[in-house]
Amino acid sequence: MMKVSEEKKMILEMLQSGKISTEEAQELLAALDKGVDPAPAEPNSDHQGGNFVEDIIGSIRSGLSNLPLVFDIDSNRIKLEQTLTGQFEAEQVDLDLQTRNGSIRVEAWDEPGYQLDLTLSVRATTREQAEAIVADREFVVRSGNSLMVGDRKSRQLDNKVSVSMRLRLPRQHNYLCQAKTTNGSVEIRELDLSGCQVQSANGSLRLYGINADDVEAKTVNGSLKVEGSMGNLLGKATNGSITIDNIAETSRNELKTVNGRVEVRIPSRENLGIIATAKTTAGSIRMEHPAMKVKEKISKPGNNFLRAATDDEASADIELKLGSVNGSIRISDL
Repeated sequence: MMKVSEEKKMILEMLQSGKISTEEAQELLAALDKGVDPAPAEPNSDHQGGNFVEDIIGSIRSGLSNLPLVFDIDSNRIKLEQTLTGQFEAEQVDLDLQTRNGSIRVEAWDEPGYQLDLTLSVRATTREQAEAIVADREFVVRSGNSLMVGDRKSRQLDNKVSVSMRLRLPRQHNYLCQAKTTNGSVEIRELDLSGCQVQSANGSLRLYGINADDVEAKTVNGSLKVEGSMGNLLGKATNGSITIDNIAETSRNELKTVNGRVEVRIPSRENLGIIATAKTTAGSIRMEHPAMKVKEKISKPGNNFLRAATDDEASADIELKLGSVNGSIRISDL
């Protein structure tokens, strides 16, 4: 006999395929939760009997309306949502954000305070059970001008709880940000950052419109995209690409990938000074920026190297150190 979770999945699949109506699916799911058999099935000469869901099929009318419906097949998870607000007094604010199986989204807005929207996904069969599981857990810790958000103790709960967050922050502050996720993405937009460390396993990293002194971004099984003004950038990706757009006029950038490409796009402007070195073990190197000239090039099996710079190499304010294993490298105009 199938487990109840398998029976629920079959019911939802039947609903999605149009074999039963929404109302009928609700009745069947309710019967499963209560352990009560639904109305007896009509006789069916093809019915073999013995399985709970198969016993139901004979009593179900076919056909489903054409309304677009989206269902979560994992019906054993309950979503709980909460919103928290507050204000910071100091100019410098520390952020520590961590999730497992959830996303992190941080962005600036024009309000004087912050707003944190949390979505908790809890492995439970009822809302009451879900609320009981998270009742004694702290997912937000506010201390002075620091904010800690996440599910650091999820492993103690056998990963019953995962957290996704959207944090909107006032523009007038400067932030020191640490964001880390497993099986989720990180996106940070339009913030002034004294420093930023972001890390993801099985998820992408996106930094857009940021103004930062130092940025360190690492991802495994995910891509990295960065756009903004950064004094120092260290970017690493394993099994993913790195794309950098419109970096600061004075910056030091080190980008490395394994099994992924590296692409840097820099807009042409007066007095642009760039010096770049690029190395790959199994991939091409393309220099396509009109202001840069190739100074040195080596092409050998397992070793491709290129050094390029603008005319005034000695006074270059932008430094690029690019490397890729099993991936290409490209530098171009934006």
